[in-house]
Amino acid sequence: MYEDAVHDDLLGMRLGLVGSTMFELCSENVWGHPPLAGKWQDKMDCQLDQATKDFQSWCSSTGQQCSQPAFRVLNLSMHVKDDWPILRAKAHNCSVVSTWVSEICARNVYDESSEMRALCNAAAADLWKLTEATKFPNWVLTEAQTTQMRQLRAKVLLSYEWLAAYNCEQSRYRFKMRPKFHHWDHGMRRCVRTSISMSVLYCFSPEDMMGLVARMCAKCHGSSIIRRGVARWLLTFFSDTA
Repeated sequence: MYEDAVHDDLLGMRLGLVGSTMFELCSENVWGHPPLAGKWQDKMDCQLDQATKDFQSWCSSTGQQCSQPAFRVLNLSMHVKDDWPILRAKAHNCSVVSTWVSEICARNVYDESSEMRALCNAAAADLWKLTEATKFPNWVLTEAQTTQMRQLRAKVLLSYEWLAAYNCEQSRYRFKMRPKFHHWDHGMRRCVRTSISMSVLYCFSPEDMMGLVARMCAKCHGSSIIRRGVARWLLTFFSDTA
Protein backbone atom coordinates (compact mmCIF):
# COMPACT_ATOMS: atom_id res chain seq x y z
CA MET A 1 0.00 0.00 0.00
CA TYR A 2 1.31 3.42 -0.94
CA GLU A 3 1.47 6.19 1.63
CA ASP A 4 -1.21 8.86 1.63
CA ALA A 5 -0.12 12.26 2.92
CA VAL A 6 -3.69 13.19 3.83
CA HIS A 7 -4.46 10.21 6.08
CA ASP A 8 -0.93 9.63 7.39
CA ASP A 9 -0.28 13.31 8.12
CA LEU A 10 -3.30 15.65 8.28
CA LEU A 11 -5.81 13.00 9.39
CA GLY A 12 -3.20 10.94 11.20
CA MET A 13 -0.24 12.03 13.29
CA ARG A 14 -0.86 15.77 13.00
CA LEU A 15 -4.24 15.53 14.74
CA GLY A 16 -2.51 14.09 17.79
CA LEU A 17 0.30 16.64 17.59
CA VAL A 18 -2.06 19.61 17.43
CA GLY A 19 -4.46 18.19 20.02
CA SER A 20 -1.71 17.49 22.56
CA THR A 21 -0.14 20.88 21.92
CA MET A 22 -3.43 22.72 22.46
CA PHE A 23 -4.05 20.81 25.69
CA GLU A 24 -0.61 21.76 26.97
CA LEU A 25 -1.07 25.41 25.97
CA CYS A 26 -4.33 25.45 27.95
CA SER A 27 -2.51 23.92 30.93
CA GLU A 28 0.08 26.70 30.64
CA ASN A 29 -2.69 29.34 30.62
CA VAL A 30 -1.63 30.71 27.24
CA TRP A 31 -5.29 31.60 26.58
CA GLY A 32 -5.91 32.99 30.03
CA HIS A 33 -6.54 31.53 33.46
CA PRO A 34 -9.54 29.22 33.85
CA PRO A 35 -12.38 29.94 36.30
CA LEU A 36 -11.71 28.90 39.89
CA ALA A 37 -14.91 26.86 40.18
CA GLY A 38 -16.43 24.22 37.93
CA LYS A 39 -15.54 20.95 36.24
CA TRP A 40 -12.24 20.66 34.42
CA GLN A 41 -14.11 20.43 31.09
CA ASP A 42 -15.91 23.71 31.73
CA LYS A 43 -12.69 25.40 32.82
CA MET A 44 -10.83 24.31 29.70
CA ASP A 45 -13.77 25.22 27.46
CA CYS A 46 -13.45 28.80 28.73
CA GLN A 47 -9.81 28.82 27.65
CA LEU A 48 -10.66 27.21 24.32
CA ASP A 49 -13.29 29.92 23.75
CA GLN A 50 -10.48 32.45 23.79
CA ALA A 51 -8.39 30.18 21.58
CA THR A 52 -11.25 30.12 19.05
CA LYS A 53 -11.42 33.91 19.02
CA ASP A 54 -7.65 34.17 18.57
CA PHE A 55 -7.74 31.60 15.76
CA GLN A 56 -10.56 33.34 13.92
CA SER A 57 -8.76 36.67 14.26
CA TRP A 58 -5.58 35.09 12.92
CA CYS A 59 -7.45 33.59 9.94
CA SER A 60 -8.94 36.98 9.17
CA SER A 61 -5.59 38.77 9.32
CA THR A 62 -3.76 36.15 7.24
CA GLY A 63 -6.54 35.51 4.71
CA GLN A 64 -6.86 31.82 5.58
CA GLN A 65 -10.03 29.94 4.62
CA CYS A 66 -11.09 27.51 7.35
CA SER A 67 -14.41 25.99 8.45
CA GLN A 68 -13.14 24.58 11.76
CA PRO A 69 -15.88 24.74 14.43
CA ALA A 70 -15.25 26.35 17.81
CA PHE A 71 -12.64 24.54 19.91
CA ARG A 72 -14.06 22.50 22.78
CA VAL A 73 -12.82 19.73 25.04
CA LEU A 74 -14.88 17.25 23.01
CA ASN A 75 -13.20 18.56 19.83
CA LEU A 76 -9.98 17.30 21.38
CA SER A 77 -11.59 13.82 21.72
CA MET A 78 -11.45 14.07 25.53
CA HIS A 79 -14.14 12.73 27.85
CA VAL A 80 -11.91 12.26 30.89
CA LYS A 81 -8.71 14.12 31.72
CA ASP A 82 -6.55 11.06 30.96
CA ASP A 83 -7.81 10.71 27.38
CA TRP A 84 -5.34 11.27 24.54
CA PRO A 85 -5.92 14.80 23.14
CA ILE A 86 -6.58 14.35 19.42
CA LEU A 87 -8.05 17.22 17.43
CA ARG A 88 -11.20 16.50 15.43
CA ALA A 89 -10.86 18.31 12.12
CA LYS A 90 -11.06 17.92 8.38
CA ALA A 91 -7.79 17.64 6.49
CA HIS A 92 -7.61 21.23 5.20
CA ASN A 93 -8.77 22.65 8.53
CA CYS A 94 -6.09 20.65 10.32
CA SER A 95 -3.38 22.16 8.11
CA VAL A 96 -4.59 25.70 8.91
CA VAL A 97 -4.89 25.06 12.66
CA SER A 98 -1.44 23.46 12.62
CA THR A 99 0.15 26.57 11.11
CA TRP A 100 -1.56 28.79 13.70
CA VAL A 101 -0.52 26.54 16.60
CA SER A 102 3.08 26.47 15.38
CA GLU A 103 3.25 30.27 15.62
CA ILE A 104 1.87 30.20 19.17
CA CYS A 105 4.38 27.52 20.21
CA ALA A 106 7.25 29.64 18.87
CA ARG A 107 6.19 32.44 21.26
CA ASN A 108 5.87 30.13 24.26
CA VAL A 109 9.19 28.39 24.82
CA TYR A 110 10.15 27.92 28.48
CA ASP A 111 12.16 24.73 28.73
CA GLU A 112 13.45 21.75 26.74
CA SER A 113 10.00 20.22 26.38
CA SER A 114 8.37 23.39 25.04
CA GLU A 115 11.36 23.90 22.73
CA MET A 116 10.92 20.43 21.24
CA ARG A 117 7.19 21.08 20.96
CA ALA A 118 7.82 24.30 19.05
CA LEU A 119 10.31 22.53 16.79
CA CYS A 120 7.90 19.69 16.00
CA ASN A 121 4.97 21.97 15.23
CA ALA A 122 7.08 24.30 13.08
CA ALA A 123 8.52 21.37 11.10
CA ALA A 124 5.05 19.87 10.60
CA ALA A 125 3.68 23.20 9.34
CA ASP A 126 6.63 23.66 6.95
CA LEU A 127 6.25 20.07 5.76
CA TRP A 128 2.71 20.69 4.54
CA LYS A 129 3.68 24.02 2.98
CA LEU A 130 6.33 22.18 0.97
CA THR A 131 3.84 19.48 -0.03
CA GLU A 132 1.37 22.12 -1.25
CA ALA A 133 4.11 24.03 -3.08
CA THR A 134 5.03 20.91 -5.05
CA LYS A 135 1.64 19.94 -6.42
CA PHE A 136 1.15 19.10 -10.10
CA PRO A 137 2.69 20.25 -12.41
CA ASN A 138 5.59 21.04 -10.05
CA TRP A 139 5.61 17.61 -8.43
CA VAL A 140 9.31 16.90 -9.14
CA LEU A 141 11.31 18.38 -6.28
CA THR A 142 14.36 20.50 -6.96
CA GLU A 143 17.63 19.67 -5.23
CA ALA A 144 16.96 22.41 -2.66
CA GLN A 145 13.43 21.12 -2.00
CA THR A 146 14.71 17.55 -1.60
CA THR A 147 17.26 18.77 0.94
CA GLN A 148 14.53 20.69 2.76
CA MET A 149 12.32 17.60 2.84
CA ARG A 150 15.19 15.54 4.26
CA GLN A 151 15.73 18.09 7.03
CA LEU A 152 12.01 18.44 7.82
CA ARG A 153 11.63 14.67 8.02
CA ALA A 154 14.41 14.45 10.61
CA LYS A 155 13.05 17.38 12.62
CA VAL A 156 9.43 16.33 12.78
CA LEU A 157 10.00 12.62 13.41
CA LEU A 158 12.78 12.95 16.00
CA SER A 159 11.06 15.76 17.90
CA TYR A 160 7.73 13.91 17.97
CA GLU A 161 9.44 10.73 19.16
CA TRP A 162 11.17 12.75 21.90
CA LEU A 163 7.88 14.30 23.01
CA ALA A 164 6.13 10.92 23.06
CA ALA A 165 8.92 9.31 25.12
CA TYR A 166 9.20 12.26 27.51
CA ASN A 167 5.48 12.31 28.27
CA CYS A 168 5.42 8.53 28.63
CA GLU A 169 8.13 8.82 31.30
CA GLN A 170 6.00 11.43 33.06
CA SER A 171 2.93 9.12 32.83
CA ARG A 172 1.08 11.75 30.80
CA TYR A 173 -1.23 10.99 27.88
CA ARG A 174 0.27 13.34 25.30
CA PHE A 175 1.65 12.94 21.76
CA LYS A 176 0.36 9.45 21.17
CA MET A 177 2.65 7.15 19.22
CA ARG A 178 0.62 5.30 16.58
CA PRO A 179 1.37 2.89 13.70
CA LYS A 180 0.75 5.78 11.29
CA PHE A 181 4.01 7.30 12.55
CA HIS A 182 5.84 4.56 10.67
CA HIS A 183 3.72 5.10 7.55
CA TRP A 184 4.29 8.86 7.77
CA ASP A 185 8.04 8.20 7.83
CA HIS A 186 7.77 5.95 4.77
CA GLY A 187 6.02 8.69 2.79
CA MET A 188 8.67 11.29 3.58
CA ARG A 189 11.49 8.81 2.98
CA ARG A 190 10.05 7.89 -0.43
CA CYS A 191 9.81 11.58 -1.26
CA VAL A 192 13.47 12.16 -0.35
CA ARG A 193 14.64 9.06 -2.25
CA THR A 194 12.70 9.73 -5.46
CA SER A 195 12.37 13.57 -5.38
CA ILE A 196 8.67 13.07 -6.14
CA SER A 197 6.30 15.21 -4.08
CA MET A 198 4.05 13.55 -1.50
CA SER A 199 1.17 15.45 -3.13
CA VAL A 200 1.24 12.88 -5.96
CA LEU A 201 -0.19 10.29 -3.59
CA TYR A 202 -2.59 12.26 -1.46
CA CYS A 203 -6.31 11.74 -1.92
CA PHE A 204 -8.00 15.15 -1.87
CA SER A 205 -9.31 14.79 -5.45
CA PRO A 206 -10.63 11.20 -5.11
CA GLU A 207 -12.43 12.07 -1.88
CA ASP A 208 -13.94 15.17 -3.51
CA MET A 209 -15.17 12.87 -6.26
CA MET A 210 -16.71 10.45 -3.76
CA GLY A 211 -18.45 13.34 -2.02
CA LEU A 212 -19.85 14.55 -5.35
CA VAL A 213 -21.24 11.11 -6.21
CA ALA A 214 -22.70 10.69 -2.70
CA ARG A 215 -24.53 14.00 -2.97
CA MET A 216 -25.89 13.03 -6.39
CA CYS A 217 -27.10 9.64 -5.15
CA ALA A 218 -28.74 11.23 -2.10
CA LYS A 219 -31.13 13.02 -4.46
CA CYS A 220 -32.19 9.82 -6.23
CA HIS A 221 -35.04 7.47 -5.33
CA GLY A 222 -33.94 4.34 -3.49
CA SER A 223 -35.30 1.97 -6.14
CA SER A 224 -33.24 3.59 -8.92
CA ILE A 225 -30.27 4.96 -6.99
CA ILE A 226 -27.64 2.93 -8.87
CA ARG A 227 -28.90 3.66 -12.39
CA ARG A 228 -29.76 7.32 -11.80
CA GLY A 229 -26.67 7.95 -9.66
CA VAL A 230 -24.38 6.73 -12.45
CA ALA A 231 -26.41 8.65 -15.05
CA ARG A 232 -26.03 11.90 -13.13
CA TRP A 233 -22.30 11.31 -12.70
CA LEU A 234 -21.95 10.67 -16.46
CA LEU A 235 -23.67 13.98 -17.20
CA THR A 236 -21.15 15.75 -14.97
CA PHE A 237 -18.26 13.81 -16.50
CA PHE A 238 -19.20 14.63 -20.12
CA SER A 239 -19.90 18.28 -19.31
CA ASP A 240 -16.42 18.60 -17.76
CA THR A 241 -14.72 16.94 -20.75
CA ALA A 242 -16.70 18.76 -23.43
